Amino acid sequence: MGTKGDWPRPNPKFATNFEKVERVIDWDYRNYIKEMPCLVNNDKCISGVDPYHVRIRTRGAGCHDRSNLVPLCRIHHTECNTIWRFTFEDKYKLGDLRMRAENIQHEYDQAH
Repeated sequence: MGTKGDWPRPNPKFATNFEKVERVIDWDYRNYIKEMPCLVNNDKCISGVDPYHVRIRTRGAGCHDRSNLVPLCRIHHTECNTIWRFTFEDKYKLGDLRMRAENIQHEYDQAH
């Protein structure tokens, strides 16, 4: 048996079980979202919009699908992350943000 710090030994094949997935980000679409006004659009809004990921993944931010982004200013983006999406939707009477994200993508696709 080894010293206290090296037991049990990790499986050397464990790290090779994962394949790195390349992220494909549509920067034109993200810039389109950033040019939109915040969905809440009240007196608390600050200038500039951060694309908010409606559906989150287990690691990092949400997936980079175009149908997953809505425009929220930094204040409301942070608030939505703090109180969670469903509470945020109810508080500001926004409806389902997933549907809004899909509608925004549809409008973008028709315009471009």
